[in-house]
Parts: sequence; C-alpha cells; structure tokens
Amino acid sequence: MRVSHNIAIQKKLRNYSKYLIYLVIALGIFVIIGWQFDIDFLKSPIPNLASMNPTSALLFILIGISFIYFLPENSLKKTRTVGYVFISVVFIIAFIKFTSFFTGFGIGIDHLFFPEKIDQYSINNIPNKMAPNTALCFLLLSITLLTHRFSSPNKILLDHFNLLTVALIALFSILGYMYRVQAFYGVLSYIPMAIHTAVGFMLTTLAILFSAPDKGLMKELTSTYNGSQTARLLIPAAILIPISLGYIRLLGHWSGTFSTEFGVAILISSIVILFVLLIWHNSISLNKKDALRNEAEEKLELLNKELESRVHQGTLEYRSLVEQASDGIFISDKAGKYVDVNLSACNMLGYSKEELLTMTIKSNLAEEEVKNNPIRFDELLAGKTILNTRNLIKKDGTLLPVEINAKMLSNGKMLGMVRDITERKIAEEKLIASERQFRLTLDNMLEGVQMHDFNWRYIYANDALIKYSKYTRDELLGYTIMEKYPGIEQTNLYKVLQKCMVERVTEHLETEFTYPDGSEAYFELSIQPIPTGLFILSIDITERKKAKEKIQKLNEELEQKVIERTTQLGLNIQQLKESEDKFQKAFQASAAGMSITRLSDSVYLDVNNAFIEITGYTKEELLYHTSSELGMIVNPKQHERVLHDLKEHGSAKHFEMTIKNKRGEIIQVLCSVETILLNGEKHTINIVFDITDRKKSEEQLELVNIELESFSYSVSHDLRAPLRAIEGYAKMLEEDYCKLFDDNGNRLLRVIQQNATKMSHLIDDLLSFSRLGRKELQKIDLNMNELVERVLIEINRTTKHHAEIKTKLLHATKGDYNLVNQILINLISNAIKYSAKKTHPIIELFSELKSEEIVYTIKDNGVGFDMAYSDKLFGVFQRLHKESEFEGTGVGLAIVKRIVNKHGGEIWAEGVVGVGATFSFTLPIK
Repeated sequence: MRVSHNIAIQKKLRNYSKYLIYLVIALGIFVIIGWQFDIDFLKSPIPNLASMNPTSALLFILIGISFIYFLPENSLKKTRTVGYVFISVVFIIAFIKFTSFFTGFGIGIDHLFFPEKIDQYSINNIPNKMAPNTALCFLLLSITLLTHRFSSPNKILLDHFNLLTVALIALFSILGYMYRVQAFYGVLSYIPMAIHTAVGFMLTTLAILFSAPDKGLMKELTSTYNGSQTARLLIPAAILIPISLGYIRLLGHWSGTFSTEFGVAILISSIVILFVLLIWHNSISLNKKDALRNEAEEKLELLNKELESRVHQGTLEYRSLVEQASDGIFISDKAGKYVDVNLSACNMLGYSKEELLTMTIKSNLAEEEVKNNPIRFDELLAGKTILNTRNLIKKDGTLLPVEINAKMLSNGKMLGMVRDITERKIAEEKLIASERQFRLTLDNMLEGVQMHDFNWRYIYANDALIKYSKYTRDELLGYTIMEKYPGIEQTNLYKVLQKCMVERVTEHLETEFTYPDGSEAYFELSIQPIPTGLFILSIDITERKKAKEKIQKLNEELEQKVIERTTQLGLNIQQLKESEDKFQKAFQASAAGMSITRLSDSVYLDVNNAFIEITGYTKEELLYHTSSELGMIVNPKQHERVLHDLKEHGSAKHFEMTIKNKRGEIIQVLCSVETILLNGEKHTINIVFDITDRKKSEEQLELVNIELESFSYSVSHDLRAPLRAIEGYAKMLEEDYCKLFDDNGNRLLRVIQQNATKMSHLIDDLLSFSRLGRKELQKIDLNMNELVERVLIEINRTTKHHAEIKTKLLHATKGDYNLVNQILINLISNAIKYSAKKTHPIIELFSELKSEEIVYTIKDNGVGFDMAYSDKLFGVFQRLHKESEFEGTGVGLAIVKRIVNKHGGEIWAEGVVGVGATFSFTLPIK
C-alpha cells in the first residue's frame, strides 16, 4: 500500500515536470516575439526595469527542447543525440558569457539576435546584456543535463546542489523585485537579472527535480514515510508563507497603511501562528499513525514471542497448539512460498497441506486484490507488523473474508495468522440493516422524535418533529434548542430537560410550549437519556387539551345547571323549559361525545354530533337502542364494572373502555358517567373522548422500550461469550501448561484472567445501572440499623480490612429494601477501600432527621479527593484515582446516585485530599 502510494506521487511529479518545461519553452518564445515586434511587456514585464536578452530566451528554448529529448520515453539513441547537441550549445554560450566577465572576451553573444534593437533599448542607461548571475545559472543547468546519465550517488548530490544554487539565485532575484531590493536581482548593479528570467530558472529547476523524484534529495521528499510527508507540508509553507506575508507587510508600509514596527509585529505573529498550526496539524497526523502502528505491534508482540520460541524449540506441545489453533497459521519464505501451514489453514481454504505447500501467498489472492491491496513485503522485511483484512480465494473459487496479522520471524521466514471474519461481516451487515430499519421507523413515526447532544444541539429530527418545530430540517439540525427557542432556559420544561441530561433519568410530562411568534401548544413528552445526549418523544395534545378543557368546563356548567334545575324545579314550567333549552344547546355544541341513556335499560334517548362522529352511527340508528344491541361493547366486564359503579356511587369518572364503531374499527375511549333525574326517572349522561391515537402511541413507546431492553440483554450475552472463552482458555493454559511457562508467562496469564474477571464485573455493573431506570420501587418500612448490620456482615465475609466502623443510631425510613441495601454496600465498601492505606482507618455512620427527609452520612479518614472534581464523582466511568492505586469499574457511585434519585432523594460528597471523604444522601420520611 505504501509502495503503490509512493509510485503514484512520483508519477504525478513526472507529469508536472513536463508541464513546467512547456512553460519554460513558451516563456522563451514569447520574449523573442516581444523583441521581434517591439512589445515592451514581453521584453520587460516590469516597466523601467531589466528586460530578458533574446540570447537568454534562446537558451531557455534550447534547454526545454533538450530536456524533452532526455525524457525516459524518448530512449532512442538518435533523439538523445539531438538533446546533447542542444544542451551543448547552451553550455558553450553560457561558458563564454560567464568567463567574459573576467576576461573581457565575449564575442558579442549579447548581440546574436536583434543587435540594432539591443543597442537602442536601454533602461536607466543600463545596457541590455546577459547578467553574470544569469550566465552562471545557464552554465549549471547545462552541466546537470549534459551529465544526467551518470547516476552515481555523489553525481546526483552534485546535480541537486547545482539545481538548488540556481533556484536560490532565482529566488533572490524574485524577492528583490518583490521587495525592491536591487542587490538581490543584480550581481552588478548595471546588469540585473530580469524578473521573467528568474521565473524561467525557477520553473526549469523544478522541472528537472520533478523528472527524477526517486533520486537524491527528491527521494527523501516523495516517500510515504512520516518524515517525507512532513517535509512536503512544511517546505512549501516555509517558502510561501514568509514571502507572501513579507510582501503584504511591505505593501502596507509603502502605502502608509501602518508603521514599520506594526508591520514587523504583524508579520512575525502571522508567521508564528501559521507555522504553529501547521506543526500542530502535522503532529496530530503523526501521533495518530504512531498510535495505530504501536497498537498493532503490541497486540502481536506477546503472541509472536511465544510463537517464535515455540518454532525454535520445535516441541511436540507447540506443534499440537498450532494444529489446534482456530486461526489459520501460514509460514512462508521471503519469496512468499508456503513452508508450513496448520490444519485450520487447510480447512479454511479447502486445500490439503501438501497442496498448500506447493503454492505461494499470491496464489490465494484475486488479481484485483493483488492490484488494489498489494503484499507489503518491504515493510515485513523492515521488521514491521502488518494488520489488515483481505478476501482470499478458496479452492472452490469462492471468496473468504479474513483478518491477517503478518510479521517477519527471527529465522527469516514470514508468519501470517489468518482469522475467518465471515460471521463478523454478516453481523456488521445485519447491524447496518437494523440501524437503517430503526431510523426508517423513527422517520415515519406520527409522533415527533428529536435527539440532542450534550451541548443541546439538534442531531436528529423526524418529519413530525419538523412540522411541530415550525422550522425546516436545515434550520434546525446543528443548532441548539436555546438558539431556536430563546427564553426556554427560564421555563420549567428546561429544568426537566436539564435534570434528564445531567442525572440521566427518564421523565414523562405534559407541558405548555410557547413558540417565538407567540403561539402556544401543548405537548406530551417522554424524555430518555441516550449515550449521545437526550431522546425526546413528543405528541401534540393541543386539540386534546382544548377538548378536555371544554369537557371540564361543560361538566362544571352541567353540574351547575343540574343544581339550578333541581332547586328551581318547583318554580315554574317556563323556567324549566328555558333551562332545558340552555342545556340542549350546550349538549349539542360540546366537542366531546355526549349521550343520555335510561338507567333501567341503557337505551339511548339523546346523542350529540360529537358522539355520532365517534361511533359512526346516525342519530336515528342510535336512539332507542342500547350499545349492546349495536355491537359496540367489546369487553363486557368493562361495561359491568361501569354499571356497578353507577349503582354503588351514582357515577363513574375517567375510566377507559374499548368499543367498536359502525365501521367495525376498535377504538379506545375515555368516559365519565353521571346519574341524573329526568321527569322523576334516573338517567345517565355519558361523556366520551376518543383516545385511540394516544393509546397507539403508548403501545409504540412500550414496544420501543421492550426492544431497548432486549438489545441490552443481547449486548450482555454477546460480551459475555468471548469473556467466558478467554477465562476458559486461560484456565486450561494454567492447568496444562503452567509448568512450561516462565515467571513472566504465568504473570501474563494471571493478568488475562484478572482483566476478564474485571470486564465481567463491569458488564454486571452496567446492566445493573441500566435496569435501575425500569425497576419499580417496592417500598417497605426499613430498620436502617439492622440493614447496616447485615451489610457489614456481608462485607466482612467477602473483604479483608482493618477498618474500625462506628455506627450511631440510625433513623428508620421507607424504601426499596434491595436498592437501599445496594446504596449502603457501595458507600461502605468505598470508604473501606479508600481508607485501607491508613494505619488506623475509621469509618462513621450516622443520620439526621429534617423536616421531610432523613440525611444519612458515611464518613472516612482515607485518601479523600479534590473538591474541584467533585462533579465527576457520580458519573459513569468517572474516577478520581488511578486504577493502579484503587481497583474498581467506575460505575458504583453512578448506581448509588440513580437509586437515591429514584427514591426522590439527593446525594452529595465532600472531601479533602489526604484527610478523608464524607458521602451524604437523603431519603423521604414517607
């Protein structure tokens, strides 16, 4: 991979060299055109400064043509001869011109072309001649191209020295023009180098260097190693950034925009900032690569050492271990030919051992695999460990996805450990499909779904939520809830959201919400913490809320009317009629479904329009029939319970029923029934509200919770399976091979077992933590003194310690026995653990009765903690001490906090480093 990337870079640079040399030839041609047709801009781009001599333009053309003839694709002897002729002409002219500055013998080279125009063309009394620095540059370039076929290391270094000299002279000239420093672009003040001459030398130098990117200094810049990548980033920056910023500084100075001192300060600070950013970016990139490489090398180091020692020993036990290994083991020579394989390798590819020993590594790779993911033999020979994934070809022609760890052994052979990852690939594909289905489900839900990160930014919103929010998806995602709804921080809703975010608890509530435009709505919210922040399910209950308020208001009016009618029944018939008219109007105008039935036989005597809409029957079909006759009763027991309440209490309020409408659809309704007297006979007035949509939403939410719980148990099972395998194999190694291992080997085996046990405990803690949110409290009266006594017996049985535990009389309370027991175990165990290093550790337990709660305190004289980090104590995996000092999973205090919060209490801690810590929590009295 590294080699192919290196080749790609070199190929790209060779293409650039051609484009650059074409620019050089074009430059020479344009200058000659300028002299021919007296175009001053082509002769001298900067007015009143030096122009390029036509002889110099000719030499640029000759150098460009000879360079093209020397390219590898023009390898014919005849074409190279033409190139040598052209570059020899350049060498002779440059040599004569350069020596003429010392001998005075120049044979009129400056007047080879357009002599009359050259004599007439002068700027500031400066004759148009080839400058000495120009002649020197042509001389060095011609020497480099004349001897290009000599490729010894010393010759290549000399050529690169010549080219860098030319580039430096050209750079000085360009900087001289940019910064108006004449000494930079003219060795002799009366014969300066023209600006486009300097540009031509710079382009020619780069073209020659790019044409051989695999040699000399260029080889060090084009490789894929970290040093080369750093150089490719920093060298151009080191040249371009100071030059550009320096020129901007001078422009400001020349125009009088700012003073010299201010310009220098801006220049230096800009250079420092840009280079610090570049170096920081480069260091991050290098650190990531080093971390990945070290991780891969460390993973294989222990296995490679053990495997290499076994190879050297050649013992029967080692051979048995290799043959029984579930991974395929391939050993090949430096040419890639297999010299040994194990049984798993044969089974993996479908070949016999004899067949594989006649094959090479490339034999099992598809042609496309070899091309796109070539074997990195050079890195293996350099002693590096390679970890990658491939598709191998089995004997039957099918592809097998595998993960390969490869390393060069000390005996000169290459070791490859191959693991079949087919099931892992299938599992990954299933997981991706499951996630896609889950997201599709959320997208199509009728309820609003939104997710926030810990910075309160929207990271997901489904279509329903977008509709509720009054924003587009692009206007919402990536913004905080505070940015979209200013002032929400002052609402009770924000306090609930913050509690769920910080304490990682679930909340369900109904709330009023005010939009920025002043409109209001009511929502039923279910808020749940997720690993990335918060998950919020919202149902718009504005209409239901308004209907409920109308029903309540109507009920109040009806009750008042009934009282008024009862008290005024004897006044007169006219008053009764007026009252009945008012009732009838209110009855018909109600948004809730209302009906009046005779208590004796449950026959409908009157119904309003809302009731007709809910049931689907016409008024004529309902009147003088019962709900049973119409087939509306789905659950007879519900109907019997309502009749029983009416007979016993005269009313039945806020009960749910399942009924069937005329269309045969099952709907859920919320009902209230009140007994009234009409004409001396008992009747019932029934108020019905359709809650089918809400019930469906509750069922969907219940299904989501069940799926989440199933997912938790599935993850637990998938995590425990490899742990049990690790513990089992480690135990087998300890029982069967401990005598073969040295002390370090046995130590490493114990480390494996300890870490597997630790991981198992961590899984238990995480599952306990996740189950707390769903566990219902079973509150009973608790004698805290007896509970502490049982906890201490359990701790003393499982933990060796020398702490003195002092318990004062503790107040009794109400709570869930198992959960409060867990609080005491965790806090007392922590106090014992963190005070164990004291000569005389003391732990105190006491309580204090307040108005509506009891404060329980556990105090120790242990290592304590810095109060600046007290906010991290109760977070999952948050530890204030190193694991090497005090073991633990970092979940215990998070579990304690969740239990206390579930009981409606609070927990806090105070500590002083080296003095001790005090943990206090509250439980309600009732």
